[in-house]
Amino acid sequence: ETEISINRAEQALENGAPEEAVRILRKLMHDQGKDAEIMALLGEALVEAGHLEEASKVLEDVVKQLPEELDLQFELGDVYFELGHPEKACAVYEALLVNEPGQTDARVSLGLVHYHQERMEEA
Repeated sequence: ETEISINRAEQALENGAPEEAVRILRKLMHDQGKDAEIMALLGEALVEAGHLEEASKVLEDVVKQLPEELDLQFELGDVYFELGHPEKACAVYEALLVNEPGQTDARVSLGLVHYHQERMEEA
């Protein structure tokens, strides 16, 4: 039952229906509790559906449960930036670089956040 629902949610995301994936995953979390795999997928679906505030909360919880999942941390940094929290985004990207200095995406994103902050200060 759980695997079937997860597969349906993944299929909904692949088909460009993130709201459907969110609905499936919320029900699954209600039934199963805070399973990290379900929460990670819910975070992704919420981002794709544009529910960034809720996505940030879900991703924060998942990152605590799965600190080794660097992709989730990176996603959280991106969400913080999109929500207008550059200081939080920088903290996430910097932590990623400490754990994995060769993480090019985090280095580029950190540079973009700093560039954006400088442009805002000049305005």
